[in-house]
Amino acid sequence: MNSMIKLFTIGSAILIALLISSSCSQWQVTDPKSPYFMPLPGSKVIVHQRLEVPPGSTRVFFQYGKLIPQRSIFEYDTNCELEINKLADTVRYIEPGTYTVTRTRRQNESIIQNQHLNQPVQLASLNSLVLSSTVVTVGMTDDGGSSMEFEIIRMRLQGEENALLRELACRGALADPSDMQMPTIDEMRQALGDYVSIETPQETNRP
Repeated sequence: MNSMIKLFTIGSAILIALLISSSCSQWQVTDPKSPYFMPLPGSKVIVHQRLEVPPGSTRVFFQYGKLIPQRSIFEYDTNCELEINKLADTVRYIEPGTYTVTRTRRQNESIIQNQHLNQPVQLASLNSLVLSSTVVTVGMTDDGGSSMEFEIIRMRLQGEENALLRELACRGALADPSDMQMPTIDEMRQALGDYVSIETPQETNRP
């Protein structure tokens, strides 16, 4: 009896894994022209010049093809960032090189705009599974604030041994939850400019 229960449990686990795998594969958009296409594992992120990471920070930011400070980001348009592994109180550098995307995921973040204080309050991010997205619509809050969201594409990177760079993340435009859209591959490239480029197997192998 115990062996039958054990076999049933194993069989159920395998079936669930197959269903999840099938569901994820349906979300894999391989057409680079689709607004839902994103760089999948195996894509390349190429840093073309040495980038300075300020003391007390782990990130550098890009928008409209320029390297900018975080405070200058215009949240209502696509922007990107490179993130290194560890915080330090000295200047560090992201070296030019080619990095391989090992994992890609979509993530949503919410910001509540308080209408009384006119100050945005960023909420905890809403993590999602790879190639899927969880959208939470907050709407109006009890204190008169309204919720805005943006969608992020996060690409975990692997470079040479001891490379500092760990992730490229690009945010779509801040918008009402019903209007929120993920950044397209073209919008990500426009934000990064000549500093960083993205190459995907789907585009390279197109006839």
